Amino acid sequence: MTLSRKVGNAVVRNQARRRVREIFRKRRGLVTGSCDIVVHAKPEIARKPLALLESEFVDCIARFLRNEGRSKDGR
Repeated sequence: MTLSRKVGNAVVRNQARRRVREIFRKRRGLVTGSCDIVVHAKPEIARKPLALLESEFVDCIARFLRNEGRSKDGR
């Protein structure tokens, strides 16, 4: 996980990291198997509500899983 200084000062960046880790913890079961997830947080992360961040995370994982299925089918 990377957060630049553009996100905010150290307190804001650490809070954002904690929020992202909480989302991962709650949604750990969405991805089965082994994979690496890279998060590059943008400054908007500090202002968005946790529920919105979580829904965006779920949407991204769903898109990834759909695309993963396509690549295995060869389409």
